[in-house]
Amino acid sequence: MSGQVLEGKDFTGGWNAHEDSIGHGTKMASIIAGHGHGAGNDSGVIGLAPKSRILPLRTLQTREDRNLDETWGAAVRYAVDHGAKVINLSFGNDGGSKTTSDGREAISHGKHTML
Repeated sequence: MSGQVLEGKDFTGGWNAHEDSIGHGTKMASIIAGHGHGAGNDSGVIGLAPKSRILPLRTLQTREDRNLDETWGAAVRYAVDHGAKVINLSFGNDGGSKTTSDGREAISHGKHTML
């Protein structure tokens, strides 16, 4: 995915949006934007949108971290403000969590800003 991964931003207080110690973001990026390799790019992963660009926005450092609405909400607003047309939010279920006002406002920000 050379040239397709943008600089991004780390919302965890860390310094590297490209560091994926959990691995899920990297797997999703490959599924979405993989463009193959080799002669004719017909080997390897061909993603759903092979010409897309990935804006990595880190909201967790470890699997044990809680994905707080104020953290992922800030990442959603950042993505929209930087031209994102599609945002993947891979959330697990921690037993009945609800989206807080920070999360709802971030989603609303995307709806009003994007065409």
